[in-house]
Amino acid sequence: MGLKKSALKGGNKVIKKLSAVEKITDQTTLANIARNKANDFWVRITAAGKLIEHSIAQEVYVDIAKSEENPYLIFYALYKITDQAALLDIARNIGYIPANSDLIYAYIEKMVNQTVLADAVAKMSESLQSYYYR
Repeated sequence: MGLKKSALKGGNKVIKKLSAVEKITDQTTLANIARNKANDFWVRITAAGKLIEHSIAQEVYVDIAKSEENPYLIFYALYKITDQAALLDIARNIGYIPANSDLIYAYIEKMVNQTVLADAVAKMSESLQSYYYR
């Protein structure tokens, strides 16, 4: 199912925005659309997916992973982040992570540095313990 069909639930406004985003090539504009929480999920994903300038894309994905509340957007951003230091920073500063969350798996799959992985797992364990023992 394409993005436009998935976005039908959001109505014509979302479809119009998706069509507009698909035509945009300016990386700064796409980054701003992807970061803007007022935009629909699909619009943000489409804008982020069109980022071809690596440094801008990485900044946007890190921003989304750090500040977003929607777990699907966080999940998407995590899979796009390549910087191990950024992943560690996110793992150290993330709030609550649901126990059944795919976010845990996204972190683990992305971590190639064993020290970074150990730190991230420790942080996630603390998050899970605080959830179950509150």
